[in-house]
Amino acid sequence: MTPTSFLIDHTKLLPGIYLQAEPGKVYTYDLRFKAPKGCTTPAIKPEVMHTFEHCLASHLRGEASFSDNIMYVGPMGCCTGFYLLMNKEVEAKEIAKYLCGAFNYILSLDEIPAANAEQCGNHLLNDLTAAKELSKELLELFSADNINTTYPVM
Repeated sequence: MTPTSFLIDHTKLLPGIYLQAEPGKVYTYDLRFKAPKGCTTPAIKPEVMHTFEHCLASHLRGEASFSDNIMYVGPMGCCTGFYLLMNKEVEAKEIAKYLCGAFNYILSLDEIPAANAEQCGNHLLNDLTAAKELSKELLELFSADNINTTYPVM
């Protein structure tokens, strides 16, 4: 069986919030921050992905109205976004609202949550300054009324 993610035309994929799973299963949200465009556009640098991982997990698990339903928030290996795994379905607009809250949270930080040797396996792989720059860009994108939610398929 071919995984859903391999049926998506990544050359046409735009930033957005996409639901991958079927009802009754784990709800896997693709929080796409960058358009892959066949690798012709830059992905998010690993140190920025790591900073976002700390901040998204911290903010979404602590602030979102659906935080009790979050099973996992983690980076995509392709460095173009994150996966949000939940045990219930949530509207893309609600997720976008809390993502914007997380982006504002990142902009307010002077230090990265849990970025120390005791709490993180690679605490030196972070870049708060670049994460703030990306947050500014993503705030504009995810606060718009027309968030992409439908995958382009092959």
